[in-house]
Amino acid sequence: MQRLSVQNNRIGDKLAIQLSNAVCLRTRIEDFNLAQNGLGFKTGQFLLNFIVTCCCDENKDKIHLKRVNLGFNLMSDSLVDRIQQALNALGQIKANPRDG
Repeated sequence: MQRLSVQNNRIGDKLAIQLSNAVCLRTRIEDFNLAQNGLGFKTGQFLLNFIVTCCCDENKDKIHLKRVNLGFNLMSDSLVDRIQQALNALGQIKANPRDG
């Protein structure tokens, strides 16, 4: 399975954070749909911090996530954009590892 959708299930920030942690580290999911769940800053900040941290540690090769759909939630568009930018940066790091 490469896609997981929990769209419009009212899962809330707490469950979204727990599910995101599991999806990011323990699956091969590439496309994760969290749209229309009333998710706010807590979930957005968790995802952003998690992805940025993974760019710098040994877990980066374990993460297959390429896209997270966060549309129609309560977090700002700028936070959603930063999350996608972090995912893009992680993809670039994985595609072009440094020799050394």
